[in-house]
Amino acid sequence: MKNLKGNITICFLVFITILFVFNACDNNTPEQPQFREETINLLFECTVNIQGTLTQSQWNNAIDTIENAINDAYNAAGNINKDRFVSVFENPDVKIIVELTSIYITYKTIGDGITLYINVNNIKKLRDLSEFEISYVNDGSKITAAINFLFDWEIRTE
Repeated sequence: MKNLKGNITICFLVFITILFVFNACDNNTPEQPQFREETINLLFECTVNIQGTLTQSQWNNAIDTIENAINDAYNAAGNINKDRFVSVFENPDVKIIVELTSIYITYKTIGDGITLYINVNNIKKLRDLSEFEISYVNDGSKITAAINFLFDWEIRTE
């Protein structure tokens, strides 16, 4: 009888251990988007606040892509355009909101001079040529066009 109780106890402990192991290994749940916020430093001694409700991998990709796109566009810009970059980003209220949307393709400005929305699904297109003909856009990239629209307080989507 004592041996039977011992065997039952051991079986019960093994069962509980297996149950915990299988529960701990259940990683099939997709990562849920969370609100995230980060301030990045730009090459031209300005910063910009980036916000979004994204998964961690989407967020990491967004931060790297936006920072590199802005810095590369600044480096490619002429003096007039560089002044526009500095003028936009020296305002501490400027923010970039990264979102998952089907309303616009790459970016959206709302005419307030401080808010730039970027579609996370097409974030790589920030370096593509802009469809807008802007004579002061030296590198012609969408990120440069978006920054110029912020500077001009224009409402645009692309």
